[in-house]
Amino acid sequence: MHRRILIIGGTGFIGTAVCEDFLYSGDEVTLFHRELKEGTREHLNLVHIIGDRNDPPEKLKSMKFDIVIDTCGYNPNDFHILNFLKFEHYIFISSVAVFSNQISPLSSESGSKIDEDHLDLSGGLKNLNKHQRYGISKLECERYLRINSDCISVIRPSIVLGKNEKTGRLRDIYQLPKTNARIPMETERKFQFIDIHDLVNLISGVAERMPGDDYNLVGPSLEWQEFVSTFCKVFEIVDYLPVNDLKDFPFWDNYPNSGIRSLVSKHSWITKHKFISLADSLMMYKSNLEKI
Repeated sequence: MHRRILIIGGTGFIGTAVCEDFLYSGDEVTLFHRELKEGTREHLNLVHIIGDRNDPPEKLKSMKFDIVIDTCGYNPNDFHILNFLKFEHYIFISSVAVFSNQISPLSSESGSKIDEDHLDLSGGLKNLNKHQRYGISKLECERYLRINSDCISVIRPSIVLGKNEKTGRLRDIYQLPKTNARIPMETERKFQFIDIHDLVNLISGVAERMPGDDYNLVGPSLEWQEFVSTFCKVFEIVDYLPVNDLKDFPFWDNYPNSGIRSLVSKHSWITKHKFISLADSLMMYKSNLEKI
């Protein structure tokens, strides 16, 4: 089925993978981003439009899309673009950071949100740490979109692993054996991730459904010990840090909402998905690094 796809911010980690998937499916893809970087891909069914999302060019305003995938909206002001776009289905990539720090294990899409955590909002967001600001901002985006359009789907990934990952976490792990760094142990924690290939596959599934729902795109929830043991094996690391030195570990985000939890989805087609294992995900990334 030939579809007209718009990806906002399509040159980033998730955007690039989503773009490649839709192109492979034969869809007509338009990327809307701020600059055309050297080495940007070319493809018969790929169009680049350069501009500001809050003041989009006339060319974009004149186009109509079946699906819009927004990979880079971070505050409600980013969504004035809704006033200019013509679309059937708008998919916003949010985050599991919108959930409460105190959320119950195995909570689904309707679980308690971060604004229920009694955060100090007396000074706006300036009194919050960066992760809390991120979660609140994404939650505000979700609610703004719901108020302003009925054609919205919201997806919330857990920590995303894979090729071209931009946070630097995986590259830092790859460097650990070379720097004699060690790895922390904290057995009461969970670690929840999703491989970029699974994420793209599930985003495609959301695109095939009617708009208007929320989707926790979360992969396996592992015991912290299993997480540590797996990447120690993959990256050939043997030493461990005491718990109070977690800040020295590059993968530790110091904020549970970033993936150290056990969320589920209410959608059976998501829970039945066969997710890539942590070992396979890390091996694919390691193999890619070793080719560089």
